[in-house]
Amino acid sequence: MGLVGLAACHHPPPPLLVVQDPATLLARALALPMTPAVSNRFGIHIHTPEQDVTAWGALVVRAPDHFRIEIAGPIGPPVVIVACDGADVNAWVSTKQTFYAGVDADQTLRRITGGAAGLEVVTAMLVGQLPAVLGTPAGSASEPPFVWSWWWTAPDGSRLTTGLDTRTSRLTHVRAQDPEGRVLLGARFTNADLTSRYPTRLSADLPTLYTSVQVDFGEWHPATPTDAAFRISAPAGTTIETLGAPAAP
Repeated sequence: MGLVGLAACHHPPPPLLVVQDPATLLARALALPMTPAVSNRFGIHIHTPEQDVTAWGALVVRAPDHFRIEIAGPIGPPVVIVACDGADVNAWVSTKQTFYAGVDADQTLRRITGGAAGLEVVTAMLVGQLPAVLGTPAGSASEPPFVWSWWWTAPDGSRLTTGLDTRTSRLTHVRAQDPEGRVLLGARFTNADLTSRYPTRLSADLPTLYTSVQVDFGEWHPATPTDAAFRISAPAGTTIETLGAPAAP
């Protein structure tokens, strides 16, 4: 199923902000209204120790917790589809003829983060927005010349760090660490178009997987996806692997 529902009009861009006080900066970023449903076509480069892959993709996001990502080669249908319906995150990889079932992914993520965050955090960060559900941070620090960062910690010691540009209040980076301090994800956002609330580039490193990804976004468009766009099922005769963390004792 392809992505549908693009519209030709654009929402008016938000005004540019000049904010220096960290408390005001964070409050302003957390108070931004949720993004409307949007769609984007992007270029993506994936680097692993075994290969470098350049491909094209499409993304549709509907707040607070729905998204769909399709990645395809230069010719042909998508080879990877990831869909999230607010509860489950499922993925289909045609090159491996494997369907990855992430049942109750929202609850799994909340369990990992001590109840602090669910799939709405993933959805917000796909469009370069600081999730409002993070609550009160554990600490903050200046990152000269124009960034202030905050971090949130879960009961198990895992940590999420985010940064905001003090001139525009836009998200600049995200870093997720496990209880031992290992970085699981480091993401950096580029906002070359200061008239748009959305990023123009997302660069991400996954050190434990020895993988890096760079996404160059095209134009962001309003979208009207149906609920069916966020659900996929395993094709007949394919391998099914269940994803998820073990339940807490």
